Amino acid sequence: MIKKSNRSRKSQCYVMDKGYDSEEIHTLIRNEIKADSIVPLRERKRKRRNGKNIESS
Repeated sequence: MIKKSNRSRKSQCYVMDKGYDSEEIHTLIRNEIKADSIVPLRERKRKRRNGKNIESS
């Protein structure tokens, strides 16, 4: 969707909600489209296993 919108309207910056927080999307915007990406970080819930916190996706 980002590539398709970039064909019809070029942008220097993409501002998205935290649902789009992924390294793949940031890399696409920075490296292929050559624009800035502003996306708030998603807070990921952490689970406890064997007394240690682990990150869940």
